[in-house]
Parts: sequence; C-alpha cells; structure tokens
Amino acid sequence: MDELRSRIDRIDDELVRLLNDRQALILEIGELKKVAQSEPHDPDREREILKRLGAISAGPLGEEELAQIYGEILDVSREAQRRIQEEGE
Repeated sequence: MDELRSRIDRIDDELVRLLNDRQALILEIGELKKVAQSEPHDPDREREILKRLGAISAGPLGEEELAQIYGEILDVSREAQRRIQEEGE
C-alpha cells in the first residue's frame, strides 16, 4: 500500500505542476480577452473541452466524473479571468 500511495503522491505533484501551467495560460488568455473586450465565459469552448476529454479518456474515469473535475477547474479559470477584466475598471 505504501508504494501505491507513493505513486499517487508523485502523480499529485505532477497534477499540481500541470494545473499551475494551465492556469498561467488561462491568465494570459484573460489578458487577451480584456484587451479584446471579450467575455471570460465561453460556454461553447467549455463544452468542446468536456467533449474532447470524455472522448480521450480510457477510464476508469467516465464522462460524468471528468465533467465534475473539470467543472471545478473551469470555475477557477472563469473567476481568474473575471478578476483580470475587473482590474482597472
């Protein structure tokens, strides 16, 4: 069990790194959206992301579980972009 938990810890470490990389890109996109005066929320893009991820998942996570996980990630992304748009208003 210790070895499995150690492997999970390494995966968690990588997930945090990747989530931070993703968020950095989200912040860059937020700046571009601010300049373009675009809305931070793009429902079509979010549906596209969830559909793509559901299609590539080989399991054991199903579409519903991925939608739950990514729902939280997308909420954090939207909120970060909203804060960018509110800066300087």
